Amino acid sequence: MNVYLETSSVLSLVLLEPEARAVERALDGARTFLTSELTQAECLRALRRLRSTPGDPAHQRLAAFRTRWDLVPLDTRLLSLTGQEFPMEPVRTLDAIHLITALDLRHSVLQLHIASLDRRVRENAHALGFPLLPQ
Repeated sequence: MNVYLETSSVLSLVLLEPEARAVERALDGARTFLTSELTQAECLRALRRLRSTPGDPAHQRLAAFRTRWDLVPLDTRLLSLTGQEFPMEPVRTLDAIHLITALDLRHSVLQLHIASLDRRVRENAHALGFPLLPQ
């Protein structure tokens, strides 16, 4: 199984949120983790808002998890596609970037699942035919 990690699933693990166990179980056995460069930026901004410093456990968990995923570059081609209509509008810009990135990856990555806890991302991913994690 190949998994696209949307930021909400990563942050649940990094911040040890209540949903973290379900996300961890859902990701168990995954072969490949992929995510947009946006995810790393969003995670770092979330940690900054929480006043977490680089030596804090949350930063350490992010750094450890980061070694397990492949970053998909955020380029002008992908950004130009974010204006398209999605099945469940409205879609926020950052969510659109995640959805477009996953759609683009689907052309080259078999059995791509989307790991997300965000309701709007999940609704759109489901409508676009992606298997969702956690279920």
